[in-house]
Amino acid sequence: MRNLKTKSNKFKSKKGFTLIELLAVIVILAIIAMIAVPTVLSIIEKARKGAFRNSVYGLMEAADIYLASENTGSDEIEFVCDGISCAANGHALEVKGTVPLSGSLKSNGGDVLANFIRNGEYCALGTKNNLDINKDCNKLDYTPALLDVTLIKATSKSIVVQITATDTESNIKKITYKLTDATTDKVVDKEQNEDYDGDKSIQQKNVTFDDLESNHQYKLTVTATNGNNQPSEKTMDIATRNIDNPTFTVVTDPTNPTDALNGYLKSQTITVNFDHKNTPDTAKNYIKTSKKGTSSVELKESCEVVAETGAPNFESCASIGTPTKELEPNKWYVAPEDLSVTYSENSDDDKAALHASTYDGKNYNGTGVYTLSKIDATNPTLTLNDVTQKTNSLLIPFTAEDTQSGIGEITCKYGESADSLTLDGTVTDNSCSLTGLEADKNYYYQVCAEDKVGNKADCQSGNTKTKAITNPVMSSTKTPATDIGGYVKTEVITVTFGKDGIDSPKYYIKSTKTGTTNNAVLSTCTNNDTLGTVPNFNDCTPVSSETKSLNPNTWYEVSGDIQITYNEPTTENGNLNAVTYDGKNYKGSSNQTLLKIFYDSANVTYTNTSAPSVKTVKDGLDYIYGKLS
Repeated sequence: MRNLKTKSNKFKSKKGFTLIELLAVIVILAIIAMIAVPTVLSIIEKARKGAFRNSVYGLMEAADIYLASENTGSDEIEFVCDGISCAANGHALEVKGTVPLSGSLKSNGGDVLANFIRNGEYCALGTKNNLDINKDCNKLDYTPALLDVTLIKATSKSIVVQITATDTESNIKKITYKLTDATTDKVVDKEQNEDYDGDKSIQQKNVTFDDLESNHQYKLTVTATNGNNQPSEKTMDIATRNIDNPTFTVVTDPTNPTDALNGYLKSQTITVNFDHKNTPDTAKNYIKTSKKGTSSVELKESCEVVAETGAPNFESCASIGTPTKELEPNKWYVAPEDLSVTYSENSDDDKAALHASTYDGKNYNGTGVYTLSKIDATNPTLTLNDVTQKTNSLLIPFTAEDTQSGIGEITCKYGESADSLTLDGTVTDNSCSLTGLEADKNYYYQVCAEDKVGNKADCQSGNTKTKAITNPVMSSTKTPATDIGGYVKTEVITVTFGKDGIDSPKYYIKSTKTGTTNNAVLSTCTNNDTLGTVPNFNDCTPVSSETKSLNPNTWYEVSGDIQITYNEPTTENGNLNAVTYDGKNYKGSSNQTLLKIFYDSANVTYTNTSAPSVKTVKDGLDYIYGKLS
C-alpha cells in the first residue's frame, strides 16, 4: 500500500505547459512565419522572374543569330509567339523552356525588342539593355493612346464628331466626352464615359451631341485612357450653325409681268426654299399666308398661331384630315419640302404677305416674310360710243375702264367685211381713228382692250358708213339780171363748197374764161388727164398771195367759198368747174355755164375783110349795148 502511494505522489510532483505558455509559443512561431514567408516568397518570385528574364534573353539571342545569319536586309522582322513557336518568315526560333503564349520580338535598328512577351505569369518589354518585366502587361505601357477627333457635321442643334483611338500595347480602357459652353465653360451635357473591354483600336466612331443652341460656340474635350490609365486628350472648338431664314423667289411667267403695275399682277407665284444645309434632317418647315393661295405640294398638317408673336405653335400642329393644296389665310401649315405658292384670286390687299419659318426641335430663329403684290384678276370693261363720220375717216370713241392695274393695250382692226378685219386703226386714249377711207362706203371694225396685267375685255364690234362728198354749189348773179341774146355786162359766180364731214378739205376751180376772184388763190395745178375734169391734186405750185386773176383753162386751189367776176368781153359762152377733195376722195366736178360778155362798140375794130361790114357789126353792138345799158 505504501508503495502505491509513493508512486502516486511521484506522478503528482511532475509539471506540464500551461495554456499561456502554449499561446506564447504559437505567437512566436507566427511572428517567425510572418518574417520568413515573405522573404521566402520574394526569393521564389525573384527566381521565377529571373528564369523568365533569361528565357526572354535566350529568345533575343536566337533572334540575333537568325538575323545575323540570314542578313535579310529588311528594316524590321517580327517573330510572333503563340504558345507553340516564335516564328517569322517560316522560321521558328529555338526556345529554351516554355514557349511564350503571346507577344513578339522585333528587329529594331540592329537591336531586338521584346514586345509584351507573356508566358501566362510574367510580361516582358524592352531590349537586352533595358528589359522591364511585370506580371501585368498594362503596367509596362508608358505611352498614351493615339487619339484623333474629327468634326463630321454641325447643324443648328447638333454636332457629330468621329473618334479614332488606338493603343496596341495596353489597349483602350475607356473614352470620356465633355462638351462645355465656350463662353461660360459650363458643362452643356453630363460627361459621357464609354468603357471598353481591352479593344486595341476604336475606329471612326461617330458621337452625336444634340439639343444644342444654334449659332453657338462650344468646346469639346475627348479623353482616351489606356490599360495603364494613361490619358490622351484632344480639345476642339466647335460652333453650331445658324438657321437661315427661308428664301423667296418669284417664278417668272412670259405671259405675266414680273413687275407690279400700279401695284398689281395678274397672278403671282413665289417659291419658298428652306434651310436644309444648316438644319438636321428632323427639322420641320412652316408656311403661312395672309390671303388665299395654292401650294405646289399637298399639305397634311396645320398649326395654330401664337397670338403674341405670330409664330407657329409647334406643339399644336395636327393632321388636317384630307391633304390639301389650298391655303387658308392666317393659318400655319407644315411644309414637307420646298414649295411654291400661287396667288390668282382678285385682291386689293397691299399688305398681304407670305411667311415661312424653320424649327429644328430646339431652335427657332424667327420668320422670313415676303410682301405680296395685289392681284388683278378682273377683266376691264369696254364700251363703244357714237361714231363720228367723215368722208375719208371714221372716229370711233370708246370707254375702257379698269380700276385696278389700269388699261394697257387697246387694238383696233377694220376692213370692208366682218370677217376680214386686217387693217389697223390709230388708237388714242379714248378713240380709234380709221383714216384714208373711201367716201360713202360701209366699213366694219372691232375694238379690243386689255389691262396692264393682261386681262382682256370682250371685244366690241360695229359697222358704219362714211359720208358722201357733196359737190360744190354755184350760183350766178348777172348784170343786167336778164341776159340779152346770151350777153350780159357782168356775171359774178358764187361757188359754195360742200364742207360737211370733210377733214382738211381742199377746194379747186377752173374757168375757160378770164375772171377775177374776190380772194387770192393759193396755187395752180395741172389737169389730171387720166381722171378727166379734175386737177392733179399732187401737182400744184403755190402762187403769189396777191393773185386774184384767173387764166383760162387753169386749175386753181382756193381757200374756200369764192366769187369770180367775169366782165371781159367775149362772144363765146364759157364753163366754170369746181371740185372738193378730202385727201382721198372727190366726186367729180360741178359745172357752171358762163354767159357771153358784151363788147363796147366804140372800141371794136375789125380788120378781117371777110367779116361783116363794120357798120353792120357796130350797129348790132350798139343795139346790144343800149339794151344792156
